[in-house]
Amino acid sequence: MCSVAKSFILIIIGRVITGFASGICCGVAPTYCIQISTPKIRGLLGTGFQIFVTIGIVYVDLFGLALGWRWLCIIGLIPAVIMSIGMIFMPESPSWLMNKYGRSSQVVSALRRLRTDDSDIEGELKELQDRAEKSKAESSGFSMAAFKRPDVYKPFIIANVLMFCQQFSGINAVLFNMNSIFEASGSSMDPMVATCIVNSAMVAATISGGLIIDRLGRKILLIASGVGHVVTLGVLGYYYYADSAGMGWLPVVCLVVFVVSFSIGFGPIPWMIVAEITPGFAMGVVSACGTAFNWLCAFIVTKQFEAIQKGLNKYGAFWMFAGISAGSVLFTVLFVPETKGRSLEEMQRIFRGEKVGVDVGPHDMSGEKKEKYSINKDVTTV
Repeated sequence: MCSVAKSFILIIIGRVITGFASGICCGVAPTYCIQISTPKIRGLLGTGFQIFVTIGIVYVDLFGLALGWRWLCIIGLIPAVIMSIGMIFMPESPSWLMNKYGRSSQVVSALRRLRTDDSDIEGELKELQDRAEKSKAESSGFSMAAFKRPDVYKPFIIANVLMFCQQFSGINAVLFNMNSIFEASGSSMDPMVATCIVNSAMVAATISGGLIIDRLGRKILLIASGVGHVVTLGVLGYYYYADSAGMGWLPVVCLVVFVVSFSIGFGPIPWMIVAEITPGFAMGVVSACGTAFNWLCAFIVTKQFEAIQKGLNKYGAFWMFAGISAGSVLFTVLFVPETKGRSLEEMQRIFRGEKVGVDVGPHDMSGEKKEKYSINKDVTTV
C-alpha cells in the first residue's frame, strides 16, 4: 500500500497496518522461539528475534543508499513474504498444543518435528502434560484477579520495567537520528558510512550475544549491557559538553560500543525473558502488555528526542539516557532473576518466594565461581 500510495492518507493507513502487524510479531515471535526450544539452546533461539531485527536494519540501510522509499517498501515485502509462507510449514508450539488439546497426536507430531531422533520425547511429553495440568488446576483462565498472584504480577513488573529500560536507553533515538548525530559531531567520516559501520557492529554483537547467553546467563549480560550504556552515553555527552574539536572519531567509537552493549543484553533479553518467567495462562496478556508498552516508550523517546535536546542540550540528553541506564543496572541486580537452565515451574516457585538455588553463571558478582543463592531475596520485594 505504501509503495503505490498516491496520497498521504494511504501512506498513514499502510503504516498503521504495518505497525499493527509488527506489534503482533514482536509479541508472538520471541515466545514461539522460547516454547519450541530445548533448555540447552533456549537463549540462542530466544535472541534470534533480535538478531534478525538488526539484520533487517542493515538490510534497509544498504538498499537505502541506492533506492527511494517506495522501492524500500517493496524490498521490505521480501522477508515478510518468506516468513508468512515459511510459518505455514512450521509446527505449532508443543506447549500451546498441550494446553489446548491435552496429550494428543498433534503434540507428539510437533515434538518429533522439532527434536532429534535421540531426544527423550516421552519425558518431554510428561513434563508438558504435568505443566498443563498444573496450570489448569491453578487457574481456569486469566482474569484481573490473577495479578494478586506473585508469580504473575512480578513477571509483569519485571517485563515492563525491562521494556522501559530498553527503550529509554535511547537506542531508537540514536538509531533514527544517527546521521544527524554524526553531522553535528563534526566528524570527517561520511554519516552514511558511519551509520553502516555502527549497524553492522550491532548485527555482529547480537549474534555473538546469542552464542554466549546460554553459557554466561541473562542477568550478567543485562548488567554488562547497562554498564556499557552508562559509560558510552556518558562519554558521548561529555564530548558534546566539552565541544571536543579534533576528536571527530569519538562519537563513532562511542556509538559502536553503545550498540554492541545494547545488542548483547538489553536488545534481545527483555523480549525473551517474558516467555521464561511468565506462567502459560498469563503469557498472552503479559506479552501483549509488554510489547505495547515497549512501542509506546519507543514512540515517546523518538518523538520527543529533539525536544529533549532543546531542553537539556545534546549532552544533557545523552546524560539523561546514561542515568536511566544506571537505574536499569540497579534494577537488574536487585530484582531480575537468572533464568538460565531454569524451567518455568522453577521460576514460578521463585516468584512465590520459595528458596530455589540459582546458577548465576560462571561467576557471581563477588567473583566466586557458580555460587548458589536464594533468589527470593532478589525478587520478592518487586
